[in-house]
Amino acid sequence: MAPDFLGLDRRGRPVKVSDYRGKLVVISFWAGWCAPCRRELPMLSTLLNSVGREHLQVIAVNLNEPQRDYEEFLRLNPGLDLSFVRDPGSAARYYGVRTVPNLFVVDRDGKLVQAHRGYSPEKIEQFVRELAALLPPPASRKPGG
Repeated sequence: MAPDFLGLDRRGRPVKVSDYRGKLVVISFWAGWCAPCRRELPMLSTLLNSVGREHLQVIAVNLNEPQRDYEEFLRLNPGLDLSFVRDPGSAARYYGVRTVPNLFVVDRDGKLVQAHRGYSPEKIEQFVRELAALLPPPASRKPGG
């Protein structure tokens, strides 16, 4: 099973993988200073909007960045349609994250099924192909999820 606790949302509520049981969950560990992360997050937002929230949840876990830097990043990027979470370090430790970006996929039953470390266009293409194989066929998806 995947580690459950991911951090706190913008309202200070705990966010857990188990909150999304029945959906694929993509977990992206990121930081505002990380240029590859700033390229990856918009791609994940586009992916979520194309697949729909009925089948997929994307949680962007900020890795132990100062609160003001985290808030400033969110203020400057209002178009990112992701669930943002702030991790004081415990989720990163459970997932073995030491650097960013890192992507993880948890299946509908809560099992960790993919881990991608680092960023490159080729890694993202591979990630999208692997994720597509876990999703229902497009005909069974409803637009907008």
